[in-house]
Parts: sequence; C-alpha cells; structure tokens
Amino acid sequence: MSPTQPSPAVAGATVLVPRHRLASPTGDMTTRSAPLEDGMRWAVRPGESRSPFPEPGFPFLRRLVSRGAMAAQWECRFDRETDRWLSWHEVDAKPTVPGTFMLEMAAEAARSLRPGRMVTGFRNASFDAFIRPFTGRTQMVLQISASATAHDEIHVVLESRRETTSGQTLGRRVTHFSTVVTLSDTRLEAPRVEPPEAARRVPVRDPYYATGSPVALRRIFENTKNPTSDGRQIWKLTDWDPLLECLNITPLLLDATLRTQALVPTQDGRHEVLVPRRMGRIVLYSPGNDLSISREHEGEIALWYDRLTGTFTACANGRALLQVTAAATEPMGALPLASPSVSAP
Repeated sequence: MSPTQPSPAVAGATVLVPRHRLASPTGDMTTRSAPLEDGMRWAVRPGESRSPFPEPGFPFLRRLVSRGAMAAQWECRFDRETDRWLSWHEVDAKPTVPGTFMLEMAAEAARSLRPGRMVTGFRNASFDAFIRPFTGRTQMVLQISASATAHDEIHVVLESRRETTSGQTLGRRVTHFSTVVTLSDTRLEAPRVEPPEAARRVPVRDPYYATGSPVALRRIFENTKNPTSDGRQIWKLTDWDPLLECLNITPLLLDATLRTQALVPTQDGRHEVLVPRRMGRIVLYSPGNDLSISREHEGEIALWYDRLTGTFTACANGRALLQVTAAATEPMGALPLASPSVSAP
C-alpha cells in the first residue's frame, strides 16, 4: 500500500492520508483517500458537508476464493501498515481483532452475497478464539465463509490457517467465530428506551483504559467518557483511521456498549475486564457505520447495561440505535478502580 502525498496539516484543511485498500463485492482491489483534520486527532463535526460520507466498502474481503449463488468465500491477510489500528487494541499485550470487528466481517460477507440488502442484526454469535494476526513467525490467513440459509439470513464462519513464507500450511485450521446475519430491505423501527433507575450511581474509572489492563485500548477505541457505577457512559468518536470510512456497521459503538457491564463493580469493589464469548441477539436499528452515526447524532450517544434484563443498549434522542441480549462474557482479570475517572478526550 502506497501513501498519497500529504498537503500541509493545518487546521481546517483537507489532508490526504494513506489510502486504505478496499475489496469490491467481486474481490477486486480498489483504493480510496480520506480527509484528515488537525493532524491525527480527528474531531467529529456535525453538519460538516465538505467531505461527503463514502458508500460502505468491504475492507476485510481482500481476496475472493470462490463464489456461487448461495455461498462465497474470501481470504484476509493482515499487515502492520494497513491494519495499524490493531496495535490500539491489545489483549495480553498482543494486537487482537476485537470481537465486534468479527461482526463487521460477517456483515460484509452477507452484504456481498446479497447486494442491496441491509444488515439489521445477528443471531447466535459465538466467539471461539482470538484472532491475533501478528503472533509467531508464520502468516495468518483468515478465511471468511458465507452461505445463505434463508432469503434474509446468511451464516458466516471465520477460520484461519498458518502459512510459511513459501505458502506451506502449518498445523490445524482454527475456528474463531460464527454467526447468522439477518438482512432486510428496510430499516427496523427503533423503540423508545431509557436507562433503568439505579439506587446508587457514582463515577468510576473505566478498567479498559487503566494501566495494566489485560485488554488495553487506545486511539479509536478510547471513545467513551463519564462512566458510572450503574453501567452507564457516553460514547463520542474523537479519533480517526482510514478504516472508519469503509465500515458497514458500528463495531466501535458495539464494543463500547458491551464494555458498560465492566463499569458495574463486583462485591469486593473491583472491575472485571470482560471479553465476549456468546451473543444471542444483536439488533441494529440505525443503518450506517461508526462515522456516519457519530456525525448524525452530534457525536454523543448514551450507553448502558441493564443488570436485571442483561440488555446492552446504545441510545440517541430517546430511541435505541442498537441492543444486545443473551450475551455471555469471560473475565480476563479484575482491577481495583474505585476512584473517579478522567474522561476520554
């Protein structure tokens, strides 16, 4: 991937950044440049019309392997330049693909298999193994397989193999993730929602931003503020990466919404750092990706976790943007974070 030549990085100027390689639904590679304001710290500007939003792309469908009317398969090879964003999401100090970005890959596969249809959610999402592309001395090759099980449902599986520099496959294939993607011709009607009442609500620190956290987040993943002990916080996108221009759904918003459970302290006052293992149902009420939704709703969206129902919600203007139910998580560790947090920028 070759970068474009940048113009001077001055406030308010449009600056060209390294082009992000995209794959069309047929697997052909294309490129797109994206605007950058005030250096690498990018601020959402509601109503900004100087740079229109691009159509969703297919950034993870990097090589088409096979395609038919009812099924298709792609490969994705990660590299440290194109996928620099992975260094901002580490699990046990290793760059790791977030679980919600596996959902993005599934959405891309479903939309490629059924062009023109809208992703409205996921069923039975299973996160079976971390995707860590840069561990070891061999190349990870991620395989994305999609098959139509009904007119409005696509089953997607993510598997990987390891290859030597000569292309020889080593070891066994690993299954990382599977889900059923639900599609529709129209958007779902968003219900009116409000956070549950809490007997006690005090500021807390977000364990994912703490030094020594087993899941360490930076840059585009450091996107929440005002966390409280009843599982509430505010989502505000304040950073940028070329990948954000290309996404189909809202993996950053989903990720932040799922982290609200960790804001509720355990009985001994600690905060567990959690990762997803299962999600029974994910409903997406608002079409668009993280970038478009952040701008549409002026950059601040309320998130909360309802302990009684186990429901995760992202909300803007009193209506749900997304909800997750029947989720199972696994603790990676716990941190004593009783003192109030400093909000993310």
